[in-house]
Amino acid sequence: NSRADQLACELIARGVHPGDAVAVLLQRSPHTVTTVLALMKAGAVYVPLDTRYPAERIRHVLADTGAALVVTDEASQAELAPVPADLFVVDSVKWDRDDRRTAPDV
Repeated sequence: NSRADQLACELIARGVHPGDAVAVLLQRSPHTVTTVLALMKAGAVYVPLDTRYPAERIRHVLADTGAALVVTDEASQAELAPVPADLFVVDSVKWDRDDRRTAPDV
């Protein structure tokens, strides 16, 4: 829960607002659950992407949803051909156990 709070604050700091579509392209891991919870806490709309999608389908989903941000991990980042969205690599988040942030007020 505290990691989801931390990630929600990171996303808000990157300009995510309530109602914004944010795409998620992650390998199955605890980061996936944390990311989805963080998006809910930030008030964002979760747009799931699958690593098995062809690049053209990913571009279509991003264009159709208007997602300006894709949350991904280093392993999945290679699946993203140049896309018209900013990338947020969750592996780069400093998961500091002492950083006890509370849920963002959205």
